[in-house]
Amino acid sequence: MVSHARDFLATVCTDIVHLHACRLASYRGNYEDFVKAAAEKARNLARQQESVDRRREHMQSFVNRFRCNANRAALVQSRIKAIERLAEQSVDGGLLASDR
Repeated sequence: MVSHARDFLATVCTDIVHLHACRLASYRGNYEDFVKAAAEKARNLARQQESVDRRREHMQSFVNRFRCNANRAALVQSRIKAIERLAEQSVDGGLLASDR
């Protein structure tokens, strides 16, 4: 069923299926439980994205510092590849790209 009446959803529903970004997510419980779980999921995804961004920035600063240093060329190249892999892990539509 589809409804915009929150009170009705809170009292009648036992399971919620949420369609977002062309993906379905199933939640157990009433509408209030769904709102709490969806908010928690959004916070966790935001934290994961911040973590990925911090790691990417840290590696990029290393690359910028030692790009012209011949002694560290291999390290710089491995960090560049790692940065490219982190770019693939960005949050996309509620899921990390690496989770697909």
